[in-house]
Amino acid sequence: MIDRPLLRQTVLGHTPPASIEQVSAHVYKVTLSDGLQVALKRVADPAPLSTESLVLERLGQRGCPVPEVHLVEPSLSILVTAWAGDRTMDDACQEEDPETAAQRGGDVAEGLCRIEAAAKELDEGLLLRPDAEDEAAGILREARRGAEALLRGDARSLTEAQGALTRTTERLRAGARAVASLDYNARNVVIDRGGAVRFLDFSSVGWDWPERRFIQYVTGLGAYRKGGRLVSPLTPELAALYARLRRRFSPEASEEAVVRAVDAHDLLFHLVILARLAHLRRCPETPAARLLRRAWDAPEARWKQTLLHLGRPLSDDPDVNALRDLFRGEKTQLWCQSGSHR
Repeated sequence: MIDRPLLRQTVLGHTPPASIEQVSAHVYKVTLSDGLQVALKRVADPAPLSTESLVLERLGQRGCPVPEVHLVEPSLSILVTAWAGDRTMDDACQEEDPETAAQRGGDVAEGLCRIEAAAKELDEGLLLRPDAEDEAAGILREARRGAEALLRGDARSLTEAQGALTRTTERLRAGARAVASLDYNARNVVIDRGGAVRFLDFSSVGWDWPERRFIQYVTGLGAYRKGGRLVSPLTPELAALYARLRRRFSPEASEEAVVRAVDAHDLLFHLVILARLAHLRRCPETPAARLLRRAWDAPEARWKQTLLHLGRPLSDDPDVNALRDLFRGEKTQLWCQSGSHR
């Protein structure tokens, strides 16, 4: 049970905490003098914190797996929530065996579906609505660059890939979008000591494709981690489980269409990663490449890890499977291993 007067006195600086640890640019893990741990978030602009506190409170009231809000101090640009846990889904992907990580992925799938169902009732004024056409065009542009990096020198295969990518992206663009956090990645899902998952960071909330969110919530990138890998527990079985959960929370959803959309978003996501790795190798001194090199250890290994994921089918979608077949071909593998992409 939170001692709110003690918390307020601690935040205002009147009562010293037992300990305080900075865990990210804007978040601190604070242990109060009574031993209770909280997360303190402080930013320059109080507006996103006001949005986040409202969203967390409303989602929490509907039984969603988000941390409880303890205190909001707009004058100090501070939001204090319950400490949700020390391990993230990214940690689980990096450290756990595939079967255990897949079970975590199932928990993430259910939690995300629950959040998106509850978020339908959020006030429109809290939501951002990114343009679907602009978003799809950006994804397609990056995915094409990834395909070009893989299929350079094979004009026929590249032409085939570009056509299939365009058709796939057009289908996804027309798909239903849902409301939830717009900052979705495996480091924003936290696992507590009992194994329950909690979703973090709702300062930016709006519309996006739910399958895209799911893919990125369960894919560990191992950023800023020595020996970090690109690893995901996603399998056809987990994709099918996610589709069943989507239908349970959104009866209008088609399980077959959801699985195909998961497959397509997974393919595009990994092509975008390859495009960024190719840029890092081609233009290593650009600011973007330097930032990426600091975040992603061992880019050569990540390239190979991404290729392995890229060749993994998740559905019977003909365009997506044709693309996966192209990208797992002998020429692609030889080209990547030879380093001729530099």
